[in-house]
Amino acid sequence: MLKTQVKQFVEGVFQSCGVSYTEPTKTGILTAINQCKSNAEKMMGPKGADIISHHYAEMMKLVDRLPEKEAYVPVTRIT
Repeated sequence: MLKTQVKQFVEGVFQSCGVSYTEPTKTGILTAINQCKSNAEKMMGPKGADIISHHYAEMMKLVDRLPEKEAYVPVTRIT
């Protein structure tokens, strides 16, 4: 149940950013992560700053390792 809710939330963020969830690019992933960060900051305020920064930094470690290419493996193949 939670997995489905999280997946729907993430798909919604990609859609609201105008980037592809099923055929993501590095730029699209960065756009969606930055939107999530912004949303979390607005929702949690200063009390959430440390945890938001921590999770953002962890995600960026992964994204920074992605090679620059047009699209990555569609999500449907890895879920």
